[in-house]
Amino acid sequence: KKYILKLSLFFLISSLGLAQEIDGMNKIEQKNQIRVGVGTLIIAHTGSVSWERQLIKSKTEFFRINSRIGGGIMVEDWKENTIETSQYGIIGGNIEMGRDPSIRLLLEGGISPYYNANVEQKYSTLPMAGIAFRAHPKNGKYVFTSGFSFPEWFHMSLGYKF
Repeated sequence: KKYILKLSLFFLISSLGLAQEIDGMNKIEQKNQIRVGVGTLIIAHTGSVSWERQLIKSKTEFFRINSRIGGGIMVEDWKENTIETSQYGIIGGNIEMGRDPSIRLLLEGGISPYYNANVEQKYSTLPMAGIAFRAHPKNGKYVFTSGFSFPEWFHMSLGYKF
């Protein structure tokens, strides 16, 4: 838990994470994104908030590599019982691919630590992996993402780029 807090603090105060590049027309490139999302595992439902940062962009802009950190909650519906599980961190990212900047294919991955008060082993970590599509109008600020992943079966999110 301390490691995740330290890593979160590093992301928030690092100049790499907060710096913005200015292109030749003095326009700030939108490298940061705040995402609010929901998902389902059929027997459980999730909600999350995360911050995503572009780290690497190819010269042709065919691919980009992004990192992400955030948190959320999972509610499991199992045998008419509801179990609330706090997702206290998402550490991962994605690779964006595609020639059209407004619609991109995402390959997502990372780790997701969980806390569940109703089980003997209260803390656990799950791997995350998925495939999604991102829709982002060329000069727009809003981003819509939807796809399939593990542990969620289906997820979607709305983001704001800045």
